[in-house]
Amino acid sequence: MEKAKKYIPAALLIILAFVIGFFALKTGMTKKDGQEPVLSYAIASQSPAKKTTAPKPQPQIEVRIIGEILYPGSYSLPKGSTLQDLITVAGGFTQRAYLDKVNPSSVLKDGQNVEIKRLYDNLPDNGFIDVEGTSEPDKLNINLATKEEILSLPGITEDIADEIIESRGNALIANIAQLKGINGMTDDIYKQIEPLIDIW
Repeated sequence: MEKAKKYIPAALLIILAFVIGFFALKTGMTKKDGQEPVLSYAIASQSPAKKTTAPKPQPQIEVRIIGEILYPGSYSLPKGSTLQDLITVAGGFTQRAYLDKVNPSSVLKDGQNVEIKRLYDNLPDNGFIDVEGTSEPDKLNINLATKEEILSLPGITEDIADEIIESRGNALIANIAQLKGINGMTDDIYKQIEPLIDIW
């Protein structure tokens, strides 16, 4: 009995320490004076991740360039692009291009077709022309016609259409009579298509 009494104070101290520790921990985790708990406040104070928005795509225009240019064809360019931008992506001028009155800073329009004229050709004041709308409505401009449009002509086969397109790759057809030299172009076919086509 005497031996058991010796352990009572030690046991009481252990219990008291446990109780004090429990209440201290509980007090630290609960609100004090209207303040959030320390751990909860630390989590709540973290800044939420910022949402990133993808940049809006820049409006594009479709333009076409032909004539004395290294890579004639159709191109997509940002809205507000200039003739110089188009010339750059098309590889630049050929050695025969007439440059004196070309205005590189002119702003292009969507759907615009541009022709760079050849040196010594009859030229408009600005050195290039917007060829859209300049054709006769009942004739096909053989320099701008697509393969499908060329195939719509009487007697024209796919091989002849491909030859015509290939022949205008480096320079525009200057005279309709040049078509007589196309492989497969007979006199009969030429006579049928001559009244239906034009060049400009």
